[in-house]
Amino acid sequence: MEDLSHIKLSDLFDMLAEYTDRYMKMLSDGASREDFDNCREMIIDIQTEIQSRQAHGENSTADSENIPFN
Repeated sequence: MEDLSHIKLSDLFDMLAEYTDRYMKMLSDGASREDFDNCREMIIDIQTEIQSRQAHGENSTADSENIPFN
């Protein structure tokens, strides 16, 4: 699991969108099993970090309105 604790929450959401887009492209274009697994693992790591912050009450970013994680 990669340490994502130093990354701003807004950047985590951007990363999640980027890796999700990559994963979807791999599904349609094809990719190696290793690439799929690496991308999927990163998505899970990002989601885990976001959920961890939610559990600790961090549900907003400094540059956006309060947006719940629901």
